[in-house]
Amino acid sequence: MDESSAESSEAAQPESGPQGRRRSAISFPYLDLETCLGIVKAIHELGGISCEWDQIAAKTKHAPKGGAFRQRMLTSRVFNLIEYSGQNVELTDIGRSCADPQREKDGRVRAFLAVPLFQKIYELFGGEPLPSSSAIESQMAKLGVTQKQTNKARQVFIRSATTAGFFEIDANRLVKPQIGTQEAPLSPNSGNSNDRDGVQPSDSQHPLIKALLAQLPPASEGKFEKGVCLIWLQAMLSSLQLVYQGSREELQEIEVRLREQSAA
Repeated sequence: MDESSAESSEAAQPESGPQGRRRSAISFPYLDLETCLGIVKAIHELGGISCEWDQIAAKTKHAPKGGAFRQRMLTSRVFNLIEYSGQNVELTDIGRSCADPQREKDGRVRAFLAVPLFQKIYELFGGEPLPSSSAIESQMAKLGVTQKQTNKARQVFIRSATTAGFFEIDANRLVKPQIGTQEAPLSPNSGNSNDRDGVQPSDSQHPLIKALLAQLPPASEGKFEKGVCLIWLQAMLSSLQLVYQGSREELQEIEVRLREQSAA
């Protein structure tokens, strides 16, 4: 199978249609970033950073020559997540970042801004309150999106911006998310290895879990008051049920037993 012919402007213009329809003058994906991250995940699970076209199709349960799969591959290339030649498909540096839990956040931001239309909209509205949907679509039309495709382009833009974390700080503003960890201020006794030997929250953990872990007393204190401990455990169980919904029933059973024991 030779996919080199699929690397033309259609990859950047997936909205192109029958002969005679005017193409958009600026590239944008027809599928959102979250969908394309499924391709990244499949490649990473198959071969780390590279594998074959047919293998990805089988992994994602698509026909290798089908239009739906081809569209996913083309769009993943628009986000600069992959490169391919013939059967060989390889993750780009952005794609590898998205597959790495330590760099995933940065990778998603870079993938989002790799799309010319999204980069232009970010330059126009970044940090400012987003205008109405019609105003965004009007601006997209000025940037070169055909009038019939502005609604689709806006929807994909909003979904992709959400996946990339641009609405984490403010749901109504397009703001680049905080990337990387911030060092905690040093305490006066920071040179002492026993200064803080409790559980340290990880940047990859859910905010609820991080907040509760931060409340744990240092192990060096050697105590955790019973009343406070029970309250903390119940709060943690409730947070775990919210974050890990797939294990909600098991966690609820543990919470019931905890309450029964504390009552006894």
